Amino acid sequence: MIYIGTSGFSYDDWREVFYPGRLAKRDFLAFYSGCFTALELNSSYYAIPSPGLVRSLIQHTPAGF
Repeated sequence: MIYIGTSGFSYDDWREVFYPGRLAKRDFLAFYSGCFTALELNSSYYAIPSPGLVRSLIQHTPAGF
């Protein structure tokens, strides 16, 4: 299996290029996970993600993401 994704998803300059212009930033991950099968958490380079962040990521992505 090959998983395709990017290094991050919450970039404002992706508006109008990837994300619809009026999409709320809080909805970026849900939109992103409908197009890609994986995501690199590049922030984990600086610190281990908190359990709350991981729970939020799980809540906003489909099973198997």
